Amino acid sequence: MAKVLVIDECLEFREYACRSLMRSGFEVIEARDGLAGLQRAVEDAPDWILIDAELSGLAGFEICRQIRAEERTRDLPIAIWSSSDDSFDRKRAFESGANDFIVRSKKGADLGERGWALIGRTALLWMRTSHSRQALVR
Repeated sequence: MAKVLVIDECLEFREYACRSLMRSGFEVIEARDGLAGLQRAVEDAPDWILIDAELSGLAGFEICRQIRAEERTRDLPIAIWSSSDDSFDRKRAFESGANDFIVRSKKGADLGERGWALIGRTALLWMRTSHSRQALVR
């Protein structure tokens, strides 16, 4: 079972995400703030991370940067999710190292589908990179 870390301080959004992701077949780990999320990302080795853009304290974009800076979590797929579809936030998400930007919606299944797609793209990229390295060694 694939594991996702949900970092969101809003209980309502965190519960919504957790229910949606569990229905989609994910094991869910939760963090209520950015610092706890950083710690859980290292300790629990999730397959992907969903981070709220509007975290107080350390914003989701900064959490994403810090996850990318840590060697053990550098390659994890990360999605930033937000209540708004602001193009500036979307740009900031990708500049911070996110692989996806998700706008919160009533379609919970979409959240799971996006997570599975993130994991699949990362696995495909890893396989291509690994195959290329093997070809270079030969």
